[in-house]
Amino acid sequence: MSETSLERARAGKTGRPSRQTSLELTQRILDVATAMFLECGYGASSVDTLAAVACISKRTFYARFPSKADLFEAVIVRYINDRLSGFESEIVACDDLRQTLTDIATGLLKRTLTPETIALDRMITGEVKQFPELARTLYDHGVVRVAGAVGRVIEQAIGRGEIAGGEVDFLAISFIDLTVGPALRRASLGLEPAIFSDKNEVHVRKAVDLFLNGCRRQSGEP
Repeated sequence: MSETSLERARAGKTGRPSRQTSLELTQRILDVATAMFLECGYGASSVDTLAAVACISKRTFYARFPSKADLFEAVIVRYINDRLSGFESEIVACDDLRQTLTDIATGLLKRTLTPETIALDRMITGEVKQFPELARTLYDHGVVRVAGAVGRVIEQAIGRGEIAGGEVDFLAISFIDLTVGPALRRASLGLEPAIFSDKNEVHVRKAVDLFLNGCRRQSGEP
């Protein structure tokens, strides 16, 4: 039975596969690709192997992804979106700004300190010279998205007079670098396991305090 006929049979219809069936097939390809990239790395992964494991034809693959690089980008985007799913809605501002920022940083680290995230980060770093757009994809879909959510909290705090005014985007990125960046770098270098620990919790508290102390109005300022 040809692949097209098999897809029709699974859809229980004649003619073109349903939209849902097509979406499920794309997700299956991405599932197989994610596992393959994590196990073999980008360079050692091939479209031929992926097609065989996913039980699809190369024609079906190329109808969805023009190249292996496009597939890798799709894997990254989906992974980031999955890890950050619900992140913005989980940010609940309270009267205690320190606690709000601590919860944000803790939530981010728990979402990102995973073996899969660190493995993908290392892979992107290894391929960035050949595919510089991958770094931009990671930054735009990850850092910029998170910074936007953090920035809204900071902007509200500025409006309430809790911290001094400033460039919100800069403050948001600085907050992420200060609270989340060190743990991710240590995990990526293999210096610490990719799991949220008591050490990370202590670092978050200290980093949040440092951030707030730097943002608060100095005595005598209007």
